[in-house]
Amino acid sequence: EVDFVMEPIQDCPQLEVTIQPTNRSWFFQWQNMTVSYVNTGTVDAINAFVEVTIDSIMTLANSSLPVLSQTGHTYLFALDTIAYGASGQFNIRMQPNFPISLRQYFFAQAHIYPDTLCDSLSNYIDLQQTCLLDTARFTITNYSNNSVTAIPYWILENNIVVDTGTIQLSYGQTITIKYPDNPGGLFSFNQIVLYPYSSDYIASIPVSCRASFGYRNPLFAPNYRRSSISTYYNSSGLPYDPNIKVANPEGYDSLHHYIFPNHPIDYTVHFQNTGTDTAEVVVILDTLSAHLNIGSLEMRGSSDPYTWRILPYTPTGLHVLEITFDQIMLPDSNINEAASHGFVQYHIEQLADLPNFTRLENSASIYFDANAPIKTNTAFHTICDSCFAMNITNSSVVVGTEQVGKVLPKVRLYPNPSDQTLVFESNKLIEGIFIYNTLGQLVLQKRTIQQRQTLIKTSHLENGTYFVSLLIDGKLVNQAFQVLH
Repeated sequence: EVDFVMEPIQDCPQLEVTIQPTNRSWFFQWQNMTVSYVNTGTVDAINAFVEVTIDSIMTLANSSLPVLSQTGHTYLFALDTIAYGASGQFNIRMQPNFPISLRQYFFAQAHIYPDTLCDSLSNYIDLQQTCLLDTARFTITNYSNNSVTAIPYWILENNIVVDTGTIQLSYGQTITIKYPDNPGGLFSFNQIVLYPYSSDYIASIPVSCRASFGYRNPLFAPNYRRSSISTYYNSSGLPYDPNIKVANPEGYDSLHHYIFPNHPIDYTVHFQNTGTDTAEVVVILDTLSAHLNIGSLEMRGSSDPYTWRILPYTPTGLHVLEITFDQIMLPDSNINEAASHGFVQYHIEQLADLPNFTRLENSASIYFDANAPIKTNTAFHTICDSCFAMNITNSSVVVGTEQVGKVLPKVRLYPNPSDQTLVFESNKLIEGIFIYNTLGQLVLQKRTIQQRQTLIKTSHLENGTYFVSLLIDGKLVNQAFQVLH
């Protein structure tokens, strides 16, 4: 055996979140959602919380965690401290505000905080979408490391590319692109996509600036490219087999499910115990397409704890993902319908540069105890980089760039008093931290940070009062804190 010594590059919490339906919704039905989270960093995440934003056509009916506060359709849930390596979940139930139509799309989004304490999370392109009267507004802010970033974009109206362009943003700059809603389109919707041909594309939630809209299967699945943000976007439907495999993006065009080459896919397997007794073990054998990159597989959220492995040999030569829910104790639907459902999700990338019209097919077999397997539907996609409509209108308006944070620096540090760690937050980039004891001696320093949030360990400091100078915009901002073990 060979033991490898590994040392973290940076001590920080790194929080990841997913939001998924516990069961796919029928039309007119309530929707149960599970929010799963994990700290994959190297230290505990202090005062963590999740903001859940739901579609305006939905209302939060109840949740397994109390709602700490509400702003519009956004609900805040406190998680307190999440130890490094720890995970958890909570459930919410959404109720339609009115009988929603068949194939009505809706969204739910979860955002976990703190979200920028690690370098890998603090460099990103932020995208926001809103409506102002009859105009869609897309606001883009550059928080990446690059000094100047060229960002290609498309604007889509009802899945037709109506405008293209490139914007230049320096670090900290923001820009707004406006596009008028189609006055003759009762069910029109607009979407913006950044880096459309890249596997790291960023796509907004489709917005409609009118009172009602219907079928909205977008060409690009909403994607913010941050593990601290998860967006569920799908539709209601007719009653269906509860043992089903769902792909996100679903793919454009219901006959072919077109997606771009190199775009990643999230697969979710839903299952339900419709038998006559409690299921102790549920096993899923998921046959992966030969066109998927097995090395990119990332397991995501689930309804219950599980283990997984790739089977070492299969007669077909295809990779088979085995997922085992041991001692799940899943009640049958006759006893407890709501608790009889489960799901698991994973993320995987395509093999690089697949040719147009390559077909990706995936299905799974679900075993409840020793019973015969239940086979899901086959989720499929067709690769195509040109199977979309384009009608350039030149109707978008780019508002001039602004520099974010042209205000005095604001600083917050917590917890105070501190025991093990101390978090610093600012509305501007923190360049350095210098900590002194009451004798004026420098006891700790951290340079070249270049983050708006950072963390230091205080476990080695003696109890007492300390003074800290934060270097921000070339100037020192002074604060004080206490250490109490």
